[in-house]
Parts: sequence; structure tokens; C-alpha cells
Amino acid sequence: HLQFLLLSRLLGRFPGARWIFTDRRDVVAQAVSYAKAVQTQQWRSSAEPQGEPRYDFGTIRRLHQALLADKEGWQGFFRNAKITPLTVIYEDFTERPDDVTGEIIRVLGFPTEPCEVPAVPEIARQGDETNIEWAERFRQEAARQGLNI
Repeated sequence: HLQFLLLSRLLGRFPGARWIFTDRRDVVAQAVSYAKAVQTQQWRSSAEPQGEPRYDFGTIRRLHQALLADKEGWQGFFRNAKITPLTVIYEDFTERPDDVTGEIIRVLGFPTEPCEVPAVPEIARQGDETNIEWAERFRQEAARQGLNI
């Protein structure tokens, strides 16, 4: 991955930098969400979708493989650079945003005493029943094809 080579060259310019690595336990669900976003150009809940998404095993498979490769690339980068990032799991963040945000603030060394918090725009989860159905269908089709997902 070229981006990791370039990033490695920049490390010396940011001594003492702290790193946050975002991850998902369910990479299939991530690939499904990614596929829907690519098809509809709806990258956030406040945007209007441009068309209807349709299930496509090949697209989800390619995105799943790309997401796994990216994850492996980041893990290799951290390992080679001897960096131990704070890992933020998406599913934990969506279930306990205050706890995860508090941990990020603590690790980054920001003050943790109470302060006035700016208003945060409302963000709605984009995943829906279609995501669940597509993920299950993808897992079933992958298993029938003997793919280790």
C-alpha cells in the first residue's frame, strides 16, 4: 500500500502523535453499508439517496476484500512503526458513544472535567432491515461457494 509508505515517511514530523484506529467487528455489515452508499451516493443519513440500491454479491465481495486488506494494511503499518493505537470499535461507539468518546478524550490527554459541550448535529444510523437481509444473504451465498468470510 503506497499510502502506508508515504505515511511512514511523515512519522518523524509528528513525534508523540497519538493514533486512533477505527474498526468493525462485522466487516460483512460494513461491506453491505459501503455497497449501498456507493450505489445511492448516500454517505450520510442527512443526504438524499440517488436511486435504489440493489443486492450484488460481487460488489459486496470486492468491498469486503478491500476492507479486510485496508485493515491488514493499517495493522501492518502500526506494527512496523511500533505504534499502539487506541482502537475504537464501531459497534461499541454506536452502543455507548459517551463511554467511547470519554476514552478517546482521556487517551488524547484532553481535560476530562465537565465543560460546556457544543451542540452536535443529529446523526441517524443508515443501516436498516435491508442491510441485515443483504448481510445474511451474502453470508449464505459465500458459504455455498466455500468462501471463508
